[in-house]
Amino acid sequence: MAFRVYNDMKKTILSIVAIAAFLPAWTSFGQSGTGFGAGTGTISSPFVLTNDYVFQPIQTGVTNGGRAVYSFSLTNSGQFVILAVAEAPSQDANSLFVNIDSEPKDPEMIWEIPVASGFKTNLVSTSLGKPRYFDLSTGSHEIIIRGREPNVKLLHLQILARLSPVTGLRVVSSP
Repeated sequence: MAFRVYNDMKKTILSIVAIAAFLPAWTSFGQSGTGFGAGTGTISSPFVLTNDYVFQPIQTGVTNGGRAVYSFSLTNSGQFVILAVAEAPSQDANSLFVNIDSEPKDPEMIWEIPVASGFKTNLVSTSLGKPRYFDLSTGSHEIIIRGREPNVKLLHLQILARLSPVTGLRVVSSP
């Protein structure tokens, strides 16, 4: 009976480890209020705030696009990503410029959002579609978003901190 219980427990632990391997290693920083509604930032034209989302009706470059700035503070340093709720209705309307603590640069700071109808949640990513990591110290910071293509809608932002890898796990053979 003990061997059966051990095997059942071993299978459960292996299942948990297998599931955990596919979960993103990120956590929300801080306490409540870690997210920002798009309208809570400092918004400059040609960005327009309507129905709680920000968009611009025209194509622009990094220097003349709408500008939205969101201030936040960190109690711990580390690697962070931006999780955003946005709508990118077409291939001609699916990108913004994004950076933290300084103006975005073209082309390395273009965020191409996957095309979808309706608002979807995505990590701000590189041009290769990989999450864009920001190494940040404790203290105050600013997310700076500049408009690029028309009709990309930004609804919400959240800062997520990368968790440290799990250590000290070991696999034991059955008795």
